[in-house]
Amino acid sequence: PPNDNRAITELMIRRAEEVGAVRVYPIGAVTMGLKGERLTEMGELMEAGCVGFSDDGLPIMNPDIMRSALEYARGFDRVDMPDHRFVQAALVQRHAPAVLQFHRGIDHHGQFSSD
Repeated sequence: PPNDNRAITELMIRRAEEVGAVRVYPIGAVTMGLKGERLTEMGELMEAGCVGFSDDGLPIMNPDIMRSALEYARGFDRVDMPDHRFVQAALVQRHAPAVLQFHRGIDHHGQFSSD
């Protein structure tokens, strides 16, 4: 199942601790069910142990949802991954091209689109 709620994140971490063979760095879903329609509670997922967010290669087609995700992620002040990749960077790298493709390469919501 998508890692879109605290219970799933905690289960992943607990199972890894029980087995003891690996350390996991959970990646939470950006949207509920990876559907691109409603944001997850990213703050709650981070508290549970998530170190980043992705909709696993599925584009977030709604630019308002994408913008909200980036704005939400900007407020996090935490870096847990050993290579210091951060939540917002993961969101931008994975999903920004899909948002731009949706608008035929024209960003209607960015700083430059208002100039």
